[in-house]
Amino acid sequence: MQNIIYIVNINDPNYGRLCVSSWKSWASRNNCEVVVLDQPFGNIEPHWYKVYPFALLDNSEIDYNRVLVVDNDTIVHPNCPNFFEIVPEEKIGVVFDDSNFDWTIRSTDA
Repeated sequence: MQNIIYIVNINDPNYGRLCVSSWKSWASRNNCEVVVLDQPFGNIEPHWYKVYPFALLDNSEIDYNRVLVVDNDTIVHPNCPNFFEIVPEEKIGVVFDDSNFDWTIRSTDA
């Protein structure tokens, strides 16, 4: 089983090009696999596809151990530590983002 980096990149594949490239490079150094969802399967906004990684991986018969869900506007630093080694398996790792509460409120409302 592998650890999976799950990225939703629907609508404009070029928008997430640098994101996907950076995560693929990071994944190859950290023995992980990048899975990119680039085709919609329902009539929902693209950001809601981030709540479906386990169902999609199971339906695709992708064998996985743990999953990291990242936005398609992120670029990982090449020397970033391996999240899967830092976050204990019985825990959920999240990013604390307190830089833009307006965005957080609008995202929650949506």
